Amino acid sequence: MFYIVWYHLLAYYLYVFPHDGLSDFMIEAAMPSLHIGVIVFILISGFYGIKPSIKGFSKLLIITMVYFIPLQFAHLIIDDRLSHPKAILNTIMFISNTPYWFIRTYLYLYLCAPLVNAYIRLSSQKQLNAILTVIGIIAVYFGTTQGDTSLNDGKNLVNFIFLYLLGYTIKYYLPQLHKVKRIYYLIAFLILNAGLVISLLFFPRGTFVGNEIWRFSFPYCSPILIFNASLLFLVFSGMSFYSKYVNSIAASMFAVYLLHCHPMVIDLYQPEVSKIISKSILDIYALSAVYAFLIMGISILIDKVLTPLWMYRDQICNMLQNRFER
Repeated sequence: MFYIVWYHLLAYYLYVFPHDGLSDFMIEAAMPSLHIGVIVFILISGFYGIKPSIKGFSKLLIITMVYFIPLQFAHLIIDDRLSHPKAILNTIMFISNTPYWFIRTYLYLYLCAPLVNAYIRLSSQKQLNAILTVIGIIAVYFGTTQGDTSLNDGKNLVNFIFLYLLGYTIKYYLPQLHKVKRIYYLIAFLILNAGLVISLLFFPRGTFVGNEIWRFSFPYCSPILIFNASLLFLVFSGMSFYSKYVNSIAASMFAVYLLHCHPMVIDLYQPEVSKIISKSILDIYALSAVYAFLIMGISILIDKVLTPLWMYRDQICNMLQNRFER
């Protein structure tokens, strides 16, 4: 989630300014390296497996509704759009008409998870490897070559199913994969990202080579980005670790995403964050990282303040689950 917030700060609140200097090129050069957060989330989902339920589905809808609808109505009031019927309808239809593309696509994956899980359970590993290859070709090859506009960028169900199956496959082969020490995966990860940054500095976007590097390393369906995320995932996958504090913080990561991505919240912190564009590139990286931690911290505190509401939500979800099971 830190990767996602940090990337958003650089990509949408700094890079939007005129980029005619080294700092601007370096901001752009770092974007592929910071674009792996979403892929890691889906790999985690595939590694542990999504267990769909009425309770889980209801929790997802309620938390999205609680964070999105009040902010969106406040945003409509500020922009004087409350009298627009379409704007109100889009707010009420908060899943299909929100700025949160990830939630929509993850919801598709969540609803399809029973089918994918059944295939995993009933298939041999050879069959799973075959379907992983087929879906990978559809998601990665056709998405990256941009021959099919519906697959561009990887923000679609096909790519999410591929990443989900890839997460499961990593889990299946984890004993063999961990014959290689974690430190080597980390070194490979660091070398790859240093190479991406240096390559994009020498060949920025707008040049033929730079455009090709970007195409194969930035979209969510790009092979280099998926490999990059997999390397980082292998550094941590299978670790035995427990902390009630980390678990408590982790429970609020969805709230961090919902809060920091909302247009009205962006309007609040963008003017302050944008001030650092005049700094040196090292200051931009450091200060944007600090801002990312601050945004995460404030979002986590807001989520913890709402703990009584989430307890009530859980009661409602348990009731719905019990009724469904009866």
